[in-house]
Amino acid sequence: TCTSTEYGDPFGAMGNSRAMHFNSAQKNILGWLPPTSVKTHTKGRTTYTLAPLESPGGSTYAVKIPAATKRTYWLEYRQPIGFDSGLSAYPNNGAQFRVAYPFESICSGCADDTEFLDMTPATTATTDGTLVVGKSYTDTLYGITVNVTAATASSLTLEVQSLGDPPKPDFDFSGSTDLLFASLFPPPARDAPPPAPRRRHPD
Repeated sequence: TCTSTEYGDPFGAMGNSRAMHFNSAQKNILGWLPPTSVKTHTKGRTTYTLAPLESPGGSTYAVKIPAATKRTYWLEYRQPIGFDSGLSAYPNNGAQFRVAYPFESICSGCADDTEFLDMTPATTATTDGTLVVGKSYTDTLYGITVNVTAATASSLTLEVQSLGDPPKPDFDFSGSTDLLFASLFPPPARDAPPPAPRRRHPD
């Protein structure tokens, strides 16, 4: 049910919409971010504090989440500073989400850079697409959850959790593991007798 718009990122010069900062994935490619300022989340639950992408001297500017071969998330914090002053007209107390190439796309020929993800798909605008404080996003396919817990003018705090195991098949969207899957791989019986002890033969 998604839609894809080429040059549709509303928060960057490369989106052909506004003269704003390049996003964190693009700045990273250009070498404009210190390598230590991009944190890669691979497992477990971790809390990150992001500095505004526009402010110099920050210790962490982005969280990179390599969820799958064609799904790498980039999370960043943007504030109405300098070239990004236009952000004052839109929700900016949250995280901006993007995926970086290579990623799934339904737009032919436009899957070679980054793609802004609209976190409020219920509205027609994309300028309100920031995941704001108190909201969460869950990737049920790859078992990743992001919670935005706090935001000030100088920092954003969010929690990223990766599940240890991939989700079990739920093709009928019932909220539980499909019966077909369970019948193919049944769990061991709880009341099964213990294995007989092995006899030791004397030498």
